[in-house]
Amino acid sequence: MIRDVINYYNEVTKNYNDMRAELKDAEKLLKESSVAPEVVENMKKMVEPIKLNYETLSYFMYLLNKPAKKSKQERYAGQNKKLVKASGNRTAQNVIDENKTALNSLKTIKEDLK
Repeated sequence: MIRDVINYYNEVTKNYNDMRAELKDAEKLLKESSVAPEVVENMKKMVEPIKLNYETLSYFMYLLNKPAKKSKQERYAGQNKKLVKASGNRTAQNVIDENKTALNSLKTIKEDLK
């Protein structure tokens, strides 16, 4: 049900906000003590899946609630700029382009193996 999707999105959003707070604390510790910058960079890499999930689901929520009537879509887009902004580069076209690039790379590797 849609309720389950909304609950899932809310949980992912909570995880994303927790992640941002943890990274902010880590950067603060870096400034205050002698924590190696590599540690913070490793933390950023570890939380990248959370960021990608949040961005993808934000765009999904935007599409899920998008009205079918063309006359209402412009207003909806204006009202939901925050969701689109939160989706970063995880929009439909960017994900499709990313998939095509990955598939082309896979095909190239397969051809090289022959």
